[in-house]
Amino acid sequence: MKNFLLWSLGLILAAGCSEQAPLDEAYPAPSPPLNDLIQSRLPGRNDIGALISLQTPVKSQDKRGVCSIFSAIGILESWLKIKTNTSHDLSENYLAYIVTTQITKRAFSGSTASENFLGVRKQGLIPETIWPYEGQDWLKPDLSALEIALRDATCFFVGQRQDLCLKTHRDPYQNPFLEDANAFAKNFKTDRTEAVVLSSLTDVHNRLLLNEPVLLEIDFFYGAWNHRKMKELGIGEPDSELWARGIVGIPNSRDISLSRQKPAGHSLVIVGFDEVQRVYFFKNSWGTQSFGVHSDLLGPGTTPGYGTLPYEYAHYYGTFYRVRPSF
Repeated sequence: MKNFLLWSLGLILAAGCSEQAPLDEAYPAPSPPLNDLIQSRLPGRNDIGALISLQTPVKSQDKRGVCSIFSAIGILESWLKIKTNTSHDLSENYLAYIVTTQITKRAFSGSTASENFLGVRKQGLIPETIWPYEGQDWLKPDLSALEIALRDATCFFVGQRQDLCLKTHRDPYQNPFLEDANAFAKNFKTDRTEAVVLSSLTDVHNRLLLNEPVLLEIDFFYGAWNHRKMKELGIGEPDSELWARGIVGIPNSRDISLSRQKPAGHSLVIVGFDEVQRVYFFKNSWGTQSFGVHSDLLGPGTTPGYGTLPYEYAHYYGTFYRVRPSF
């Protein structure tokens, strides 16, 4: 990965924010509930500021349900910063293309951590400047006339070829641009990168105490997140203040039951824990102007786009992964 330094200067962060808070499809069944959710013998809190300082800026997945792609890229960018002391901006679109066309081979669903890092091992990575992120979901019906024209001009094929093009915003079969991108990516493959499940609270805390970000894939419960869809699902009224502060609660039985009528999953970069509050601190992928706009993990208004998640929710309905790429 030494050549990353050659293109690190001047990379442009993918901009945008979303009031929509899109989600991936529901992930596979979560890990069994832990029986040892008790006070740890480890320190009660990691150096959250130190680990946040190793993160690249919060991005927005906008209207596309690719949160797992964003968390995977976020982890890899953080590791590059750890290894090179330089910020890098990697292409989410390219990883989504690789996973969609070479790993899952399906156009209408999200991906998992294992699939994403298999894509990294298989093909590699490219910088954001080569393939900038497009936040519009071309699979949705409510497109503007301009978006429809761009979509139809790009994805005028039929069948699976069109499906994959709509998902990746590129023709996945014949395109000199993609040939050049694939050739570039081979210089930045991470052959030993994989997502390893962390099976206990102590394992998660140990990684964070070593200033290593942790990936979490979790079932999404609309009430716990104060998501706008909780009202239409009959869960109740969302609390806009908690949403703005990035505070996620513990789902109750009603929330769990009604949320599963519209199952969804989410993927996050975990950057800290607090034993007193019994919460994890996380970096989200919904931009900085909606969820967590008033997040204050390091002081008032210091961490827009970040949030907190209770232990009980995270461990009962999610799976933690340690990712250590071979940069």
